[in-house]
Amino acid sequence: LWLQNEAGNTVLSTTTSTVSVIAYSGTNVWTGAGQTDHWHEPANWSAGIPQAGQDVRIDSAPNPRLTNATAALASFRLASGRTLTVEGWQSSIDATEMTIEGTITHAAQTVTEPDPETGEWVPQHRIWLKGSDITVAGGGRLQANFLGYVLGAGPGSVSHNAGAGHAGSGSRGGRQYAWAGTAYGDPAEPWQPGSGGGGGSGNSRPGGGAIRIEASGILTVNGEITANGQSGGVTHGSGGSGGSIWINTHTIQGTGLIAARGGGGDRQGGQGSGGRIAVHYHTQAQAALGSSTALRFNGGSGTPGATGHRPASMASLYLPDTLWIEETLEGGRFQHVRLVIPDWDHWAPSQLTLENCTIGLPVGFHLQVAGDLTLRENAGLHVYPAPVSDPLTEPGALVEIAGNFEVGPNCWVYPWGDITNGATVVFTAAGHLSVDPTGGFDANALGFARRRGPGEPGNSRGGGGYGGKGGDYGSSLGGDPYGDPDAPVELGSGGDDGEGGGAIRVLVGGNADIRGLLTANGGHGRATHGSGGSGGTVFVAAGGIVTGDGTLRANGGNGDRQGGTGGGGRIAVWYRVPLSLAWETMTAQAVDHMHSLEHPQLIFEVEPGNSESEERVGDPGSVRYYLYAVPGTMILIR
Repeated sequence: LWLQNEAGNTVLSTTTSTVSVIAYSGTNVWTGAGQTDHWHEPANWSAGIPQAGQDVRIDSAPNPRLTNATAALASFRLASGRTLTVEGWQSSIDATEMTIEGTITHAAQTVTEPDPETGEWVPQHRIWLKGSDITVAGGGRLQANFLGYVLGAGPGSVSHNAGAGHAGSGSRGGRQYAWAGTAYGDPAEPWQPGSGGGGGSGNSRPGGGAIRIEASGILTVNGEITANGQSGGVTHGSGGSGGSIWINTHTIQGTGLIAARGGGGDRQGGQGSGGRIAVHYHTQAQAALGSSTALRFNGGSGTPGATGHRPASMASLYLPDTLWIEETLEGGRFQHVRLVIPDWDHWAPSQLTLENCTIGLPVGFHLQVAGDLTLRENAGLHVYPAPVSDPLTEPGALVEIAGNFEVGPNCWVYPWGDITNGATVVFTAAGHLSVDPTGGFDANALGFARRRGPGEPGNSRGGGGYGGKGGDYGSSLGGDPYGDPDAPVELGSGGDDGEGGGAIRVLVGGNADIRGLLTANGGHGRATHGSGGSGGTVFVAAGGIVTGDGTLRANGGNGDRQGGTGGGGRIAVWYRVPLSLAWETMTAQAVDHMHSLEHPQLIFEVEPGNSESEERVGDPGSVRYYLYAVPGTMILIR
């Protein structure tokens, strides 16, 4: 019997011996000395394949590959500069203590068709970490960028060159029939990778991958956890959607980034939707760490190729409570994420400041700010209405501000419309409204979907109507005008191809200083000779005066080539109207004691869209600028 201990001492015995085997208690270090790069090849480790209870460390090249689940390790450390690639859906990394200073990634999905029996898309690879205390160090990364479904594949992919969907829809492409990919998945339990951009362009790109973390103790993120979709390549490539990041932990802390961004589009390529991020923590234990967090979440999309239509959706961010939803959101904490929080449909902060943060509120939300609502330094606010029984009199979502409403430099408010019901968002402020020259309200293409709305063209190829008739396409007639030009409250209608413009409805008790842009243009036609949607609504009522040299815009969407154009929308500005009376008058659609004037500086645009054929251009919309006079008041105009 030949025996050797750890020190290298040997003994040879020719007699019967009793041997006691004691589990290896030192650190098992990756050497990479084997014939392959496989984790489960014994020769790659200083003490053979890592066993349960061992401390395991990867410090040196070559980079390993994991193709099956690890044993339940005592600890695992991946050093800076090293990359561990995971292959397989069940290939989890399991360690009580885990420190990631390098990079963990997974193999790219290669599946191109759903399962033939179930019709479901079945992914192949993900990152799956299990343990107690898991740390992603400052230079560490869990990286699943561009590792989702390939172009034309996945639950949210489509044909042609539209952007892929995931948390919401992608954006349309600029080629025929390039309808956007749709939403899929559960915001609280996301697991599917992102989908690939539209398969009609060989230059479309894959979605983001999938990351799952289960930490029974503390998850510390000082590095990056990312599952971004890739932007489309040259010549009309469309972007993949963001992937999924699903975290379950007792508590979470750190200063790092968690992102599931969608990819942008090239030229006429569409944007991919943001992915899905879910963070589950023990609410009482997390609250004991404090109400703030230095973590950053990002779920936006890259730059669109094709413009003039509804943008891609942001990523969803599920949180178990409102612990991190503070009255001042700053420092890039939330960048282009749509918040999903159980039973959260109303918020009444004493004041609200968004600074370098862009958030989306839940559908049908009621935001009731007791003080000022302020957007600063590249902030954004997306508000989504819920369907209502009467969109003319009931807001689908309401933002009430007891103080002032300030839209600062490079800040934007996005009032979305319900694309089938027609519900809109209403903003009210008891104080003043101010809009910076580089900021504003953007409701472009946020109205009715194509071929929907009171001014839709029916089965014809015409443009959408609202303030003005939609453009005809030969014998196919454009949609008819509708709505009240004095008190417009409705969404623009979709044309044969383009979406209608949304609705900007702002009522303030004080002055309105508008130096930026309020825009509700219709979407452009994209298919060959496709027709545009109509312009939407811009409605501002002020209890004081209206000042500024900004632009109010509700133009119709263009027709593609010789397609019919969308008709212009409707703009109305009232001043010297008490806030309560403005609301009552707007909802009653009965305008009395109003005197028509002209504003000396504001610019109003309600033009139809453009077409190569003048015969297919729709009609302009309507503009009203009114002074309210209390009955019996004498008005002198000099």
